Amino acid sequence: MADTVVIALGNPLLSDEGIGAYLLEQLKERYEHDDFELHDMGTAGLSVVHVIAHKQKAVIIDCAFMNQKAGTIRRFTKEQVRSLKLLHGLSLHEGDLLSTIALSESLGECPESIVLFGIEPASIAAGGGLSAALLCNVDKYLGLIAAELHLKPKQSSAYLSKKNHPGDYA
Repeated sequence: MADTVVIALGNPLLSDEGIGAYLLEQLKERYEHDDFELHDMGTAGLSVVHVIAHKQKAVIIDCAFMNQKAGTIRRFTKEQVRSLKLLHGLSLHEGDLLSTIALSESLGECPESIVLFGIEPASIAAGGGLSAALLCNVDKYLGLIAAELHLKPKQSSAYLSKKNHPGDYA
């Protein structure tokens, strides 16, 4: 069982609310991830308590209202995080993440290290997918998350083929 867990929160039906799930999928595709667990928790709220139980580290990725420019990413520790979410009545995971962490602590099951990557949304309108403001920053977001986890990029077989045989594009 891995000591580190990466959790995506958010509702992909609400545009930029789905950034966590999108980045989690990109991490799976682009990086080696044998040393930690990946969980798309969607709007699961309190279920996070069970997923982080007895882990050394939890990294949580979510859209967050921080009064910043759309697309801004900020890294918070559990000691730094403040509940900045606005209740919009559309998100199913409005349960306060701080309360979830507090519950985990009261149960004696909280990771020593919790890192939250919050990304300022441009839109949380129903449908439409991720906004351009977030999509143009995906590589930046992945780089920051990968650095936090000390990840190595996967080497695709197509890349290796082109590198080893410049004329072949299999």
